[in-house]
Parts: sequence; C-alpha cells; structure tokens
Amino acid sequence: MVNRLRKIGFSKLTSVEDAVETLFSKVTLTRTIEIKTFDALNRIIATAIESKIDVPTFDRSAMDGYAVVAKDTFGASPKNPKIVQKTGKIEIGEVSDLSMKNGEAIRISTGAAIPPGADAVVKIEDTEINENNEIIIYNPVAPGKNVSKQGEDIKKGETILKKGTELKPEHLALLSSQGISAIKVKVKPRVSVFSTGDELVEVGEPLGRNQVYNSNT
Repeated sequence: MVNRLRKIGFSKLTSVEDAVETLFSKVTLTRTIEIKTFDALNRIIATAIESKIDVPTFDRSAMDGYAVVAKDTFGASPKNPKIVQKTGKIEIGEVSDLSMKNGEAIRISTGAAIPPGADAVVKIEDTEINENNEIIIYNPVAPGKNVSKQGEDIKKGETILKKGTELKPEHLALLSSQGISAIKVKVKPRVSVFSTGDELVEVGEPLGRNQVYNSNT
C-alpha cells in the first residue's frame, strides 16, 4: 500500500543509486587539508602518492637458515651432502660487519640482512651442524633462493596510491610502511537535507487540510 501511494503523481521514480550518482557528479571537491595518516581513514587523497623508499630497503633473508654462496651447494643431496664452515650469525635488525666467501656459511634469521658475498639462503631444515662447527647441506639452492631482494615489493618512485583513492586500513598501513606520517586529503563536503512543498508542516505545528508532517529533515 505504501509503495503504491508513493507512486501517485509520478510517472517515473529515480533509484537511490542513480540519485546518489547524479548528486556526486555535480559535486567538485577543490579544497585540501593535511592531516595525520592514521586520521585519514575513509578520506579521499588529494594527490597521487609515490614511494619514498624501496621495499624491502635491503636484501634480506626470507627463511631461517644459512646464508651461502649458491654454487657451494650445487650437487648436494642426502647421499652426497656439501660441507661449508660456519663463520657467524646475523639476527633480524642487527647491523653486522660480517662478510663471507666460498666455502663459508653464516646463520641467518628471517628478515635479517644478507651479508656481502652471499647470494642465497639454505633452509635450516635442509642442514645439520657437526662437532667441527661445519654446516652439512643436503639440498642445493640457486642464486637468489630464499632471498627477498631490495625493491622486490615496491620500487622507490613508484606510484603506490592514485589521486582520488578512498583510504582504507590497508592503504594507511602502506603509507606507514613508507614513513609517511601526514598526507593531503580533500576537505569533507558540508551536506544538508531539506524538504520543499506547501504541503509540509513542521512537527509540533497544527496539521492543516491536505498537509503532511515534515519527517525527512
């Protein structure tokens, strides 16, 4: 009954979706404001954002294991393992001056920087260590194996967010990973809703003949 009554006097009704689309097509947001990144959820960015740094910012290990020279592992198998000398250890976040050469291995944690001279990481599960502090390698690795290269995920200067993007939680995390603490966004528009028509009467006023109460604003 309600739907039928609403259609009286109108040959065609506009859907909510079409009305919203029409409204937004007439609105131009020109003013901008700079706000903190973590205050920008659901805001519209005013300019494209470019990466300020490579991600990762350095070559790092993708596994717990041993940094090695890959060719030292070629031909390794459970029946014919390769043996290299352990020369040190690098933990994640550690700034180390360790380097290595053929025949050596350095114990390395996931996320730790690859030492100069190494070009691959052997998984810890594919190794053993003997009483002579030697690493026994049971499976070979190719150059670059288990290494996350600098800039592998994002290159410095790459556009990471386009102008006009509505910022979601994952976007804020991305900006934070770039060290971006503040960004420019569009100023929120001021929105008002009003009703028109001689038949409208404000709530609390006497209702006259052929009039209805304003229930929309």
